[in-house]
Amino acid sequence: MVKLGMQCVAGGRGGASAKWYGRERKLQGVSITSDRGRCGGVTVSCRSSTPSGRRAMHEERRGRGHSRRMGQRCWAVGGEEIDNAPDFVPDGRWKVFPGRGVTAPDGFQASGVSAGLRASSKRPDLALVYCPEGAVAAGVFTKNLMCAAPVTYCKDVLEKGKPVKAVLINAGQANAATGSLGWQDALDSAEELAKSLGIDADDALLQSTGVIGQRIKMKEMLSSIPTVVSDLSDSDASARNCATAI
Repeated sequence: MVKLGMQCVAGGRGGASAKWYGRERKLQGVSITSDRGRCGGVTVSCRSSTPSGRRAMHEERRGRGHSRRMGQRCWAVGGEEIDNAPDFVPDGRWKVFPGRGVTAPDGFQASGVSAGLRASSKRPDLALVYCPEGAVAAGVFTKNLMCAAPVTYCKDVLEKGKPVKAVLINAGQANAATGSLGWQDALDSAEELAKSLGIDADDALLQSTGVIGQRIKMKEMLSSIPTVVSDLSDSDASARNCATAI
């Protein structure tokens, strides 16, 4: 199941605000109602006849908090649960591995560690996928002329047509719009990873996700690469840590 989180704050039918994962949007013409005048464990609905309000339509069945009467402050935190999208498996000799991750195929290892790259979280934020024997790799890239340093780096690597052995992924900073310094950061990351794994720098791909315009926290990144290498494993737990970091 996938849980959609949202917070609604209403002051009556004249207007309201809605928060998706901490982002607040002001909405006009939104009413939030509760069938018992309380949010805790009952249905709270956002209804609106305006486009911005319709985007906030939401039913909360697992709310926490309190309200007293319609027209007074009412909020709910949590979200409606919906089914996961079905697996679309093409015809052929394919097999689904429920609950498995990137380490499900033979020959792949993964890891995910907390390097301190995220702004305010101790969750894993540096991931590594490793295939010691090398794997055939291909990429689909943005056509935007302003692309991030890791995009340019991956294009350069894949144009050589050689197998890829590792993919290093960081969260926190996208290393996009960072100029020549960001490009050097990408090169330094690949070199440090290559040294720790005993491979060539162009055996690895780089991926970054996070805030645009900010360089990667290189001190934290470089000091954590030996750890993310030493944590490599083909276990499902390692695959989950890797996915969490991304």
